[in-house]
Amino acid sequence: MIENIGHLINGPMQVVPYKGGGPALNDLLGGQIPLVIQPVVTFLQHARAGKLRILAMILPKRWETLPEVPTVNEFIPKFQSPMGGGAVWGPAKLPQPIALRLQSAIASAINDPAVNERLRADGHILAASTPAVFAAELLRQKALFEQLLKEVNLKQ
Repeated sequence: MIENIGHLINGPMQVVPYKGGGPALNDLLGGQIPLVIQPVVTFLQHARAGKLRILAMILPKRWETLPEVPTVNEFIPKFQSPMGGGAVWGPAKLPQPIALRLQSAIASAINDPAVNERLRADGHILAASTPAVFAAELLRQKALFEQLLKEVNLKQ
């Protein structure tokens, strides 16, 4: 899948792991690397300031905050977007009623217009979910990355 993106930049693409968005941002702004795949929230303020350009979003559809930015799916139609963003985690044996109460409180906060507007303005793409929906998405992601490892012949 990564090698399929190489044709978009007219050359091969090498994956270089970074210890976070900060060091990657420094190297991108400093011209040491030509592009970075990172959550939009990491770089949005720099894009708005004209210091860098968002080339594509790894989302199923265009983001309403930046509708002019295409998705990777528009260039690679069969590309499957990996899950991104954050999650709230708890201990494995957290009782279900407590997990659901926490999920409800978090969803309420995300759906509060003032909180929602502030988070979106900062570049967060919000999706309140349930533990069951999240677990199903994790299984989908596991299958996606197992397929990717097989395609590039990388041993686990």
